[in-house]
Amino acid sequence: MNFQLTAQQETLGKGLEILLNTKGHRLAGDGIRILPEPHTEKTLTVSWDGSSAVVGYCHTTHFFRGVGLLLQHLSEGSFSCTETLWLDENGLMLDCSRNAVYKTEFVRKYLETMAFAGMNVLYLYLEDTYEVPEYPYFGLMRGRYSQEELKAIDSYAAVFGIEVVPCIQTLAHMRTFLRWPSSQYLRDTDNILLAEDEQTCDLIRAMLRSLRECFSTRRIHLGMDEAEGLGTGRYLLQHGYQDPIQILQRHLARVMEYCREFDFHPMIWSDMYFKLADKNATYYDLPEDYQWKEEEKAPDDLTLVYWDYYNHDEAVYRKMVRLHQSLASHLVFAGGGWIWNGLAPNYSKAMDTTLKAMHVLHDCGLRQAFCTLWSDNSSETPQLAALLSMLFFSEFGFHEDVDEDLLNRRLQFHTGVDLSAWMLLDQLDAVPGTAPDNRRAANPSKQLFYQDPLLGLFDAQTQDLELDKWYQALAEQMEKKLPEIPETFLPLFRYYHRLASLLSVKSTLGQKLTRAYLDGDRETIRNLSDQAIPACIEDSRAVLSLREQLWMDLMRPQGFEVVNIRMSGVTARLEAAKRRLDAWLQGTVDRLPELEDPRLPYDPDLSGDDALTTHNLWEHLVTASNMYGV
Repeated sequence: MNFQLTAQQETLGKGLEILLNTKGHRLAGDGIRILPEPHTEKTLTVSWDGSSAVVGYCHTTHFFRGVGLLLQHLSEGSFSCTETLWLDENGLMLDCSRNAVYKTEFVRKYLETMAFAGMNVLYLYLEDTYEVPEYPYFGLMRGRYSQEELKAIDSYAAVFGIEVVPCIQTLAHMRTFLRWPSSQYLRDTDNILLAEDEQTCDLIRAMLRSLRECFSTRRIHLGMDEAEGLGTGRYLLQHGYQDPIQILQRHLARVMEYCREFDFHPMIWSDMYFKLADKNATYYDLPEDYQWKEEEKAPDDLTLVYWDYYNHDEAVYRKMVRLHQSLASHLVFAGGGWIWNGLAPNYSKAMDTTLKAMHVLHDCGLRQAFCTLWSDNSSETPQLAALLSMLFFSEFGFHEDVDEDLLNRRLQFHTGVDLSAWMLLDQLDAVPGTAPDNRRAANPSKQLFYQDPLLGLFDAQTQDLELDKWYQALAEQMEKKLPEIPETFLPLFRYYHRLASLLSVKSTLGQKLTRAYLDGDRETIRNLSDQAIPACIEDSRAVLSLREQLWMDLMRPQGFEVVNIRMSGVTARLEAAKRRLDAWLQGTVDRLPELEDPRLPYDPDLSGDDALTTHNLWEHLVTASNMYGV
């Protein structure tokens, strides 16, 4: 269908042409007229009478959201709506540092979806995955962005009125750069830069200089979170013990000077202020009436980012917002999309925590927020799976509440996949034995996928849950949905269908092997070796192949080697298990000591409806032995 833009502005025309094309329409000299009406009210209005449309907006990105609403309701004879703008900043953060750097084409697709959703700020989380010319080892072999690529992302975002903010690290989370022998002189600990050192200052100035050339924004996120152990490594040897909060404050003051030099307005994560003020070094445990000492407070020209992805109680968010507001003059909230907890997204937790946080933000008048899409432990969840969490979060910028009907309609517009299909991905982890909303962030799909079939680290924990039946039913539901999934998302759903198929056998394979072996039931062992294990091997190879396709389509190849090694190990250990079982059946070995070890619960304090919790580190799932050899 053709559309024409009356009172055309150059920026609106270019962005509109791109977005219309993504939905099979085009911008032309004739067709449906769209009249943009800029205004100052905190509202978005769309009016469609069947032949022309008027979009009233106060921010460029909101105009494109209005066009999206028009397209969503285009088949109706007429349509009108008014949305209240609850957020001035409605943002998204893409993690490009956990072994997976988004292809620039994929970043552009995210920007297009953000524009249709009315999201106006993109944070790019870049630990060492951007070019710093003076430091050739910075991001080496990690898929880092060149300066030209970052400039291109920034320019493309500007077409839709989206600000791109570099989100970096200038203290902790620098492990991958500090691993190199040539970087040892910059280390305090293996993860933290050496504060108050001139060579560290040179590095940070080079970082800021490089980023200043790439981005048009005046804002920058400096990180500085989770710096536990600050001042306890080489810093301690050089300076003796110093109060960590004072080290942090002095380091921050120095880095802020450099920000002013390069015309950046800095922000940092807030957690270290709380951890260093609390004698137990925790984030959430400061009392509600805590009074910040003047020397503890953030500088007036610093923005703090309050991150909270975990809480299901509005009272916690209210307390934390109040404490933050008395700590800093400028505050932004960061929620979580929960794609970082294993092989599958945790939509249940993402949606409930977002709901509770947004209610508090709306009540408190906090109007800046963004959704983080972390990819902890090597980006095993495909980033495409984040769209549900992202879109749910975005709608709170325009609605006080977001119910299933609203979310379903928006998902169908953006993705062509309905809510019921997306929520099947959540069922990989929201199994029997997880608390409501999967509040412990249980990730059994990762635990049972990686656990060794002869060791069964999680067999006792899951033995009463009949997860083979759960995953079998899930695989059948997914198979029925596959014909409805559009081509863009079909690889994602095929991947999860095959994973569910694998887990329908592998989730209880170790339990069955152990029971049959201890009973001396050779016939069952033979059947498992001849049928169940080969089926798991076939599925495990398919899972790896499908995951590789998703990665190579969307991400840069660097980093996939980690996932490749891990997933290939699943197949290798299944093959090894078959060899061991067959040797026992043939009498080549008279015992299988692996199956004689007692099966004890991984988490003995958990049981029943709350039997499962999160264990996300691969090295803790594959063996009880030491992966590091020390």
